Amino acid sequence: MSDVPELRVEQVEPSPRRTRAARDRLRRAPRDFRGCGGSKGDSTTIGYAEADDVAAAIAFARRTFPNRSLVLYGQSMGAAAVLRAVAVKGVAADAIIVESPFDRLLTTVEHRFDAMGLPSFPLARLLVFWGGVQHGYWGFGHNPAEYAKAVRLPVLVMHGTTDARVATRDATAIYDNLAGPKQLELFDGAAHLAFVEFDRDRWASVVSRFLAQHAPQEPVGGR
Repeated sequence: MSDVPELRVEQVEPSPRRTRAARDRLRRAPRDFRGCGGSKGDSTTIGYAEADDVAAAIAFARRTFPNRSLVLYGQSMGAAAVLRAVAVKGVAADAIIVESPFDRLLTTVEHRFDAMGLPSFPLARLLVFWGGVQHGYWGFGHNPAEYAKAVRLPVLVMHGTTDARVATRDATAIYDNLAGPKQLELFDGAAHLAFVEFDRDRWASVVSRFLAQHAPQEPVGGR
């Protein structure tokens, strides 16, 4: 995963060469979330308010790239924002790809305390509570595994088996709850990073096959 949380709205160009590497088949419109990278602001809500950024990015992409299939691609926090945007904000796309998605905000905060060798109880709960108070939302209710129940779009879930921030059971909890067509790909030995950097060939093969099935030449997503 990049140090800067990022959302990618992928525009899939019509092409008969469906077996080409995924990067050759996508035009990307990456967006830094609020408070990250080149975007304004100095705070983050770990995917909660960022769902509004997803909605704005999709609206922009539909205006700028008409007649393209749109695919939401989010990593970690970006995955949480994408799932919330679709489940709560009613955002529509042709398909979704998520990497290293955490199932619950509390769970992922606990994992981070564990990774630092610090007691997750009660520190994680205090942090989730106070962070939510500061940003005006209930942190214990920010749970991508629950959002997944309302997601009926095709979803590709990718996860690394040695991820110290998101356990395999966390990713599979999301996968199990997804209400539409879904695919789970586990990358053995991968940590919390972009899988294109871990195993480029496998990533390209998995993503290309998924897009070939769910992002056709003529977009089928909602308008």
